[in-house]
Amino acid sequence: MVQKKNYNFRLDILRRRIDVLDDKLYGSIKNRFKDTNLIGELKREYHITDMCEKRKKEIYERLETKCNDDGLPPQLIKDIYNLIFEYSIKEQRRLISEK
Repeated sequence: MVQKKNYNFRLDILRRRIDVLDDKLYGSIKNRFKDTNLIGELKREYHITDMCEKRKKEIYERLETKCNDDGLPPQLIKDIYNLIFEYSIKEQRRLISEK
């Protein structure tokens, strides 16, 4: 019984730490989308409609290096960023097409 209480106590601590990290991650994603929306507005102002594949590649390469240095699976980060890029590009296109 003591062992189970110890397990639950330690598990609770780890889950609370994860909750804090999730809140930080959420805040970072929210701020990133604010900035990518500003890029969309800037592109609209200057009548630029292309999405920069070169920039996307730079981000992948920079993060892949970090993954290799830190022992994280690069494919995980690439999958996460594919989704982030997909939504960012969709929102930028919407902003660009606004009059």
